[in-house]
Amino acid sequence: MSLAAAMLVSSCTKTIREEIIVSPNIQNVTINVSQDKWAYSFTDDNNFFYAKVRVPELTRAAVKGGFVKMYRVYSNGNQEEMPYVRPKEYEREEDVWFFYTETVTYEFEEGWVTIYYTASDFEYESDATIIPEAMQFRCVILN
Repeated sequence: MSLAAAMLVSSCTKTIREEIIVSPNIQNVTINVSQDKWAYSFTDDNNFFYAKVRVPELTRAAVKGGFVKMYRVYSNGNQEEMPYVRPKEYEREEDVWFFYTETVTYEFEEGWVTIYYTASDFEYESDATIIPEAMQFRCVILN
């Protein structure tokens, strides 16, 4: 290896940027949906739960020309980008397992976010006590 190449390789460094960039144009809004806030919509062709949440930070400028992204925040701090589909399972009775998918999506408008929850098994059609758990979300708004 030539001296110039050796100097070039030895002068390369890796820098990890750990500081968080804070901008007045970026807002992180925490949204908590308690279990009693889920509403149920039942139609002939579509069944789902939804929660419409007031988010005053969603201004006209953000909706028309900005960027809005949502994440599900789990109790352990992990986050999952929305929309998402997650395979799930539960034991109906001893050694009888049922598998389904959980889908969580969202839409937004000025001042509001609506979060939609659908489970592929639609067990809540026959049992009105089955509703989604309380969930936390992070809404990132770039104006």
